[in-house]
Amino acid sequence: MTGTWTAYNSKKEVTKRKFELLKKEFKYDPNAMLSEDIYMDFQNPKEPEQKEEKIKKDTINEDEEYDDSDSPLYRGASDVVYTINSSTTKLKESQLKNLKKLDLEILRNTIFARHGLSFKTKTVRQFFNDEEWYIPVSTNVNDQLTAVEKENIALLKRFEKYATDSYESFGR
Repeated sequence: MTGTWTAYNSKKEVTKRKFELLKKEFKYDPNAMLSEDIYMDFQNPKEPEQKEEKIKKDTINEDEEYDDSDSPLYRGASDVVYTINSSTTKLKESQLKNLKKLDLEILRNTIFARHGLSFKTKTVRQFFNDEEWYIPVSTNVNDQLTAVEKENIALLKRFEKYATDSYESFGR
């Protein structure tokens, strides 16, 4: 389907555009996996989106404490999210015990994405929008989940509750 868009405000930089809409049919595919070229960093959804600020060129004195509380927090997932299929494989605690919180969240949300859930959280929605197979068609897919998926969701949630994203950083 093709169409055109015309701006009501003639002072806009772009006042007319042509576009083509493609219709994709949704089909549940329990074997759909994440693309390895997907961008695996998230801005922490609890942090407000921040505009890039000028970096201060002042140096921090040794007796000053560095405060990064106003910096956006980025979270990176590990490669394990490409290899575990949480829709078809019954997960074991041994597979999950050393995963970061973000890995667990992605594994859990991938189950819902395969069923076509339209995510309410902006960061999750944007993450899956980059997947060719993801087509958001429903606001509730709980009645479509398989027994394996329900068990895996419960296990993943249990691990998420105590997981952290900073296993690789150490403090004193």
